[in-house]
Amino acid sequence: MQTNKKAFPVFLICLICITAAQLCWTVFVFACEKDGHHSDEVWSYGLANSSGQPFVFARAGVSIDDIGSGDIVNIGCLTDGKVLNDYITVQQDERFGFGAVWENQTLDHHPPLYYLLLHAVCSLFPDRYSPVYGFVLNCVFLAVTQVFLFLAARLIVGDGRAALICCLFYGGGHAALYTFTFIRQYALLTMLAVMLVYFTARLHYSGSMRRLPPVLAVSFAMFMTHYYGIVFAGALAACVCLHLLIKRRTAAMLVYGFSFAGSLGLFFAVYPSALRQMADYSAHSSTGGAAEQLRAAADLITEGLFGFGAKGGIGAAAAVLIGSAAVSAAVYLYIRGRKSGGADLFPSFPVIASAAVCAVMLCKTDLGAMGSTAVRYLFCTFPMLCMAAVKLVYPLMISAAGRRAAAFTLAAAAAAVLGANLFGENRFAFRQYPDGIDAAELAASRSVAVIVEEEWELTCLADVLRDAGSVFVTTYDRLDSDLAAFAESGIKPELIIAERIALTGSGRERLAEWGMTDLPPDDPTAQPALEKLLSGRDCELSGIIDVTNGKAGVYTVDSEQ
Repeated sequence: MQTNKKAFPVFLICLICITAAQLCWTVFVFACEKDGHHSDEVWSYGLANSSGQPFVFARAGVSIDDIGSGDIVNIGCLTDGKVLNDYITVQQDERFGFGAVWENQTLDHHPPLYYLLLHAVCSLFPDRYSPVYGFVLNCVFLAVTQVFLFLAARLIVGDGRAALICCLFYGGGHAALYTFTFIRQYALLTMLAVMLVYFTARLHYSGSMRRLPPVLAVSFAMFMTHYYGIVFAGALAACVCLHLLIKRRTAAMLVYGFSFAGSLGLFFAVYPSALRQMADYSAHSSTGGAAEQLRAAADLITEGLFGFGAKGGIGAAAAVLIGSAAVSAAVYLYIRGRKSGGADLFPSFPVIASAAVCAVMLCKTDLGAMGSTAVRYLFCTFPMLCMAAVKLVYPLMISAAGRRAAAFTLAAAAAAVLGANLFGENRFAFRQYPDGIDAAELAASRSVAVIVEEEWELTCLADVLRDAGSVFVTTYDRLDSDLAAFAESGIKPELIIAERIALTGSGRERLAEWGMTDLPPDDPTAQPALEKLLSGRDCELSGIIDVTNGKAGVYTVDSEQ
């Protein structure tokens, strides 16, 4: 079915309305519901804005994979809060210092494109930090994603109404909300993946290799954003080349294949550190085995799209039912297409590319250990899954309901969106208690003692401690040896931030008042550590913050001995 070109202005207005509504909802959630942050989000600012020291807990010039005990800095000694502020902000004389950003990424695990963009935005606001800077970039990525998702779906499904439904389905669910409220390169990767599918679809349906340059340009940008971009773009290119070979268009296949390989080769030439980073990145296989990994992946996917997990009995049954229906619909449409003169295989290509990303994630990531935030590796696949769902449902609705196909498809998409928002939990909100607690304000101009599990977690607290007067950071396993250095400083902590929760005095009653239900029980092993820092003084639990890939207690110390 071909889209009526005269209806395009109406489609454009509807697309603008859908995107504007999604932007408003995303801004609201980011501003009003997101309390804490994931460690990666602060790390984004550090890698984008620090000059000469990509890791605030390690000396300059050391790769993250080579950090040893002798390379640790700012741990076990008194540090000025300005050190942490300078790590996540751009100073006046460092504005638009893209060379430093590039160098930082050669010592980390990721290509530099996103960090260059974030640094450019932060350079407009020297010596200032705000999560809004990264969020503004995400809003741009969101709008561009929806535009190209509409264009791609209109080509693949063949109807502008179905393309709008696809944008609504994707934009209204939790998957998009997660993607564009998370300050990391995954929003950019998602945008580029959708753009790549559109440009590849345009080349496929036109049959002209003159459409190849934008495919190569977007592929290169994906390589420069995340290594999963190589997986997605490579799998999509392999599908196209195999299809061209089957169609006996050998010359076109060679042009496409060698051009794509050239784009990948150019990436390695421009950013040779990629070869080392990809080789050094070790796999973290799941202790639960392949079956548990697959169940966890299905849980992440169904929760992102429909709001329910696939691990429980009802959720698993629903996931199996949806999967079976999707496979059955795909087989039916393929057979029907064959009977009518040839099935269109291209809609399966983005799904295959998404499956390739998921397969690599399963090999490289222990989903059980990482929890629900591991879904960030799948962000770029969700628009493809939404497009595939609409591609499956819409033709079936045409067969069953005729002119009412769009209405019934819209109703199905609306039901999925409603279910996701009613029954799904925003796992990227990072709730803190009490509501509205500002740990950075509590730490401002105070002497702060911090106890974390591992040295790298100092990064997670950089934004909280950026205005602190003095900071002393230690880990639980080295606390005893660090206490002497802390005592020699003559500084008494006015605030203590401890990753393990140690409840004292009225702490347990405070938790009940705050309505906390998602915390582990009080950790008795944390109490001795807290008492060593207190040196006999009393403290009060002021709040629980979510900034260290988990919860940390904030304790205000009594100023009197």
